Amino acid sequence: MGGNWLALGAVALVAAAGLVRRGSRVRRYSRRFTIWKGYELYHGTRVEEDFEIPNGPAWFSDSRSVAEEFVDWHEADGPRRILTYKVTTEIPLVLIEDGTDMERLSEWLEEEHGLSLDGGSQEMAENLCQVEIGWHIPYNYSSGSDTLLCDPDRWLELVGVEYLDRRPRGWRK
Repeated sequence: MGGNWLALGAVALVAAAGLVRRGSRVRRYSRRFTIWKGYELYHGTRVEEDFEIPNGPAWFSDSRSVAEEFVDWHEADGPRRILTYKVTTEIPLVLIEDGTDMERLSEWLEEEHGLSLDGGSQEMAENLCQVEIGWHIPYNYSSGSDTLLCDPDRWLELVGVEYLDRRPRGWRK
């Protein structure tokens, strides 16, 4: 009798695992990460506009040095600068820690929404933001994170601007 109960228990566990897989299929991307209120994020840029918060989608990092690496990402003639932000409200994001997480997110986005993560960085971000999901990759760079925010003005407040070259006349102090 004990063997039968064990076999039934194993069948129940297998069935439960199947239900979990089926139930979570739609939410395969659902590894979550929250950036808490008060946290500091950085954004490096050299676009020509004197903005407080970039239009989304935009990338941020918890590391000033990572933001500095991306100052020259866009070919632009604006002043090279690092913008520092405080998070004003909790930001719920998808957590991506490895290639499997990215693959699951990509599969979900394609299967559920007909969108792709296969294009360039900007196209990938725009597709992801169509379903209003940003991401956090904690170890994307040796010195810090990579965080994609779809609507940065919803979450952030500018607290400082550091010019890496001379500040242009008439620009924010």
